[in-house]
Amino acid sequence: MSTLRGTSIIATIGPAVEDDAKLDRLIAAGASVLRINGSHGDRASHGAWFDRIRAAETRAGRAVGILFDLPGPKLRLTGLDDGPRELVEGDTVALGEQADGADLQVTIPDLLLSLSPGHRVLIDDGAVRLLVEAVDGDYATCRVMTAGTVSQGKGVNLPDSNPPLQVPTDKDLDMAAWAISRGADFLALSFVGHAEELRTLRSVFPEGEGQPLLIAKIERPVAVDNLDAIVEEADAVMVARGDLGVEMEIATVPMVQRRILESTRRLGRPCIVATQMLQSMIDAPSPTRAEAGDVSTAIRDGADAVMLSGETSIGAWPDLAVSTMARIAEVTEANAPPEEDFPPDEGIDSAIAALCEATWSTMARIDADALLCRSRHGIWGMRMSRARLGMPILVVTDRPAAARRMALLRNVTPVMVEQLPEHPQRLLGLTADRVRQVLGRDGASILVTFRASDLDTDEPTVHLSVRRLEA
Repeated sequence: MSTLRGTSIIATIGPAVEDDAKLDRLIAAGASVLRINGSHGDRASHGAWFDRIRAAETRAGRAVGILFDLPGPKLRLTGLDDGPRELVEGDTVALGEQADGADLQVTIPDLLLSLSPGHRVLIDDGAVRLLVEAVDGDYATCRVMTAGTVSQGKGVNLPDSNPPLQVPTDKDLDMAAWAISRGADFLALSFVGHAEELRTLRSVFPEGEGQPLLIAKIERPVAVDNLDAIVEEADAVMVARGDLGVEMEIATVPMVQRRILESTRRLGRPCIVATQMLQSMIDAPSPTRAEAGDVSTAIRDGADAVMLSGETSIGAWPDLAVSTMARIAEVTEANAPPEEDFPPDEGIDSAIAALCEATWSTMARIDADALLCRSRHGIWGMRMSRARLGMPILVVTDRPAAARRMALLRNVTPVMVEQLPEHPQRLLGLTADRVRQVLGRDGASILVTFRASDLDTDEPTVHLSVRRLEA
């Protein structure tokens, strides 16, 4: 059976897959990376998930990445310990940081400094909407524009303001250090606004090869304003459409998504599109037509990965959601025309960019069925994955961490071996069975690259040879 789907699928774990058999089915259905949401649970439960995912990875016999999603700063309502409160349209309420004089309180210090008359305050993803009319003393006077019930801990968004958020929080730094010690392959930082916030998080990363890839979640207008600087600093980017769709006018989100995908492609960073992609499959065994189109559009626009959240963490059909997304990806990719040129890469040295383009050109000229390469750290796999040739890139590595990181990349299939071969002619022989499994047939034309693992040296070298996969 061929496994030619190129787009990576990230599945969020949760109660729906607590049983080992269900977790195994999630991976078998096509999940390449599993996401642990740091906003839910505690260190003990998170640690248990690390152990269970690694055990499932061993059973599956292929690399499975772990993405640990840091909670970040949360604007939440407080002061409602006595129970929910009903807000009536047209009423005025006082919003502040302290109980004195405020009907509703928010957890962010110096909140009032960012509020001005005319600013919107959205509660519970916009289910309840307030409009700031005046800011005076210890609170802001707001009029209720959309009525509803508010309760302790509900989220607050300020789409017209730029509140003084601490990113990353002290809790984020502590959780990141712990997650790295447990072997997280990816760390996602929430509510990024500036590139220096990513550098602050990197300060807790260990020296050497134990570093995870750092994912910047774009979910605030200020992040869109500083997009290229953030992309350059990040190892990967996530279009986090949940808060983005509340913080910005909803009509602009599709165009912002495309802009983010274009920026990440140009600067050579993998990009994930997330949130409500197959939302109806939380309860139903099939998605809506609009959801299928949404997934297909993200893939056509160049996403390396698409992500499932509630669909797999709390949904009734977790493995079916993954297999449905995989099928949408397969059909979309099969009908996408190959690119005529290797995309320019502003994020790397010109010599490495030239080697990537030469390899791509050779693949196109010989009409290769697959690219097979050796890459100890995964650098070559990451660079070549940017070419949307509609063919698999099998990257052989002897480092589990590198294999798991490559599980995020589009068109890349990491292949683990105990020891990398020293000669190019041994590379295909060592991996022939895995190549057959991916391609689903013999008689394929394979472009083999060698010395690609040296791309992180001062003198990068790539040797090319054309081989045929015989029965």
